[in-house]
Amino acid sequence: MLLKFFRKRKNMKRIMWALAILIIPAFVIWGAGESGKNKGNKPGYAGKLFGKKISYENYYNMWNVSRDYAIKSFGKNVPVEFIDQMTWSRIILLEEAKIEKLAVTDKDVVDKLTSFTAFHKNGSFDKTLYKSMLQDTARSFEEKLRDDLYISKLRDKVISNINVNDEEVKDEYKKKFEKIKSSYILIPFSDSEKDVQYKDSDLKNFYEQNKETFKKTEQVNIRYIGILYSKFDSEINIKDEQIKKIFEENIKDFKKPGSEETPVLDDAAKNSIREKLALQIKTSLAEDIGYRVLDQVMQKKNLEEPAKDNSVEIKETGFFSANEEVPDIGWSYDFAKVGFELQKNEINSTLVKTDKGLYIIQLKEKKRSLYP
Repeated sequence: MLLKFFRKRKNMKRIMWALAILIIPAFVIWGAGESGKNKGNKPGYAGKLFGKKISYENYYNMWNVSRDYAIKSFGKNVPVEFIDQMTWSRIILLEEAKIEKLAVTDKDVVDKLTSFTAFHKNGSFDKTLYKSMLQDTARSFEEKLRDDLYISKLRDKVISNINVNDEEVKDEYKKKFEKIKSSYILIPFSDSEKDVQYKDSDLKNFYEQNKETFKKTEQVNIRYIGILYSKFDSEINIKDEQIKKIFEENIKDFKKPGSEETPVLDDAAKNSIREKLALQIKTSLAEDIGYRVLDQVMQKKNLEEPAKDNSVEIKETGFFSANEEVPDIGWSYDFAKVGFELQKNEINSTLVKTDKGLYIIQLKEKKRSLYP
């Protein structure tokens, strides 16, 4: 049964593409190392790849995309080093796609975009719904989608002619699942700590040799008014008749790929429809309040008066860096990006959308990167 699983083309594609990705860190280290060699001279780029300088802006954008993918795949506690590696991997794959002269047309992007059922209404892509959901981030979403298509085409080209025999599959299986039993003796480091001696000069030398690891990156502290979707939970009352109607109007969206069976309105489908409807309703209610408060904020040029008039609370994130989770907000590329682009006391002129709700944000303080 296991060999049959491995022989299936779609499964072999996943396996071989994963193996191909494992080759990338050698390039990643080279790219990162190239930027690290001259850090004392403060280069204006994040690294070099194929002789080409990768700007900090490009790296930052790719880092945030990679972080979002990592969190969706592995959860919130993803090591920063892993996200760094994913970032360089993504940059390398896109550069390789250019070298291979692969093409992604506007039609390819549109076809992929319109296939997402999250942007469907009454069984087809709804442009108004799409714009209302993404707002100012639509352009960056489409560019990310284009990059994903480049990588997908490169993957298909790399693995299209790969053949794996049974012996290779068995060897790979043994490497992954073969187990051993061993005995060992543990010598704790703590037992030797009392014998360790060092001088101030040793500490100074260690600091100078590892200065980059002690560097504190730029941080910001954001004041904000949040209109959370959870505020409207008690106002949601979705009836079974609504769910049934939406299911019947969009029945093809519930059809399983490769199956000829007619979809049925089971509990999974009901819950999916209920969640989407609830989010649409809560988003609409949040926008009504959010835009009203934002208009007042931009007129008054402060958060205090509109917050008081609308009985909403002003909060602060506390200091955080671009590669950290935003305190009490969670991982949000848009919130962090806007926050770092603002000047001190500047209020962002548009609502910032996250998974939790809508936010009006103001930069309170910014700490520049420094060496302690």
